Amino acid sequence: MSGRTAFAGRKRDTSGNSRILQLQMPTAFPPGRRDAVRPFLSDAIIAINRQAGDRVRMTRPAPNPHVLPSVAAVRAAADRLRGVLEPSRLIRANALSDTFGVDVFYKCEFENPTGSFKVRGAYNVLASMTPEARTKGVVASSAGNHGLGVAYAAHAFGVPAMLYVPSTAPQVKKDGIRALGATVDDSEPDYDAAMVVAKMHGERHGIRFINPCVGIDLLAGQGTVALELLEQCPDVATVVICTGGGGLLGGMGVVL
Repeated sequence: MSGRTAFAGRKRDTSGNSRILQLQMPTAFPPGRRDAVRPFLSDAIIAINRQAGDRVRMTRPAPNPHVLPSVAAVRAAADRLRGVLEPSRLIRANALSDTFGVDVFYKCEFENPTGSFKVRGAYNVLASMTPEARTKGVVASSAGNHGLGVAYAAHAFGVPAMLYVPSTAPQVKKDGIRALGATVDDSEPDYDAAMVVAKMHGERHGIRFINPCVGIDLLAGQGTVALELLEQCPDVATVVICTGGGGLLGGMGVVL
C-alpha cells in the first residue's frame, strides 16, 4: 500500500464540539490484524462506530483558511458534483465488525467512474474556473488516479488536458487517461520530475496546473466524501482515512 494510513476520529466532547484524532495504524490495530486490514484500507475509507464509553483524547487545531477549505466551500463543491457523480455506497464490513466488536463500514470510493475519490476534487477545480480560463485547458502531474480524475473532468467540460506521469506509472492508468482524451507525457523517470515539468508547462502556456494534493477547490471536492458519510451514517464516531499527500484527509477533516 502506498502512502501512510491515518485515522481521523470524530467524537463529541462535553461541550458539544466535534474533535479530530490522528493515529498511525500500528497503535490503532492489534498486531495480528494489520495485514488482514491493510488491503482494504488502500481501496476504501472505513467508518467505525465506536462504543460511547471509549476514552480518547482528541484535539483539533484551527484550520488555516489559506490551506484548507471552509465547510461552505465543501458544500458548494457537493452542489457542483450533484448529478455528475453518484454518492458512493456505504456498506457494512461484516468480518471487520465481528473482529473489532463495533460496526465497521466501507465508503466505496473505488466505485467512482475513475476508480478513486480523486475525480471529486479534479471536477470541482474545473467547475470553479472561469469559462475563459477553463477553455485554455489544464495540466497536472500524477502517478495515475489524479490524472484519471483530471482527464475525466476535462472530458466532461470538453477542454484539453495535459498529464505528466512518471515512466513507471502503471500502463492501465496511462491508457485510461488517454482513453478520456487527455495527452500523456511519460518521459520523466519519477513523480517529482513529472511535477516539475508539469508546472513549467502550465507557466509556459498560461494554463492552470492542478496539484494532486493542494488547493482549496481540490480539497473542497475531496471533502464531499465526508458530507455523504455523515448523511449515510449520522452517528459515526471514528473515520479511518487513507493518507498519502493529505488531500483527502484535509478535505474531510474540515467537515468531520
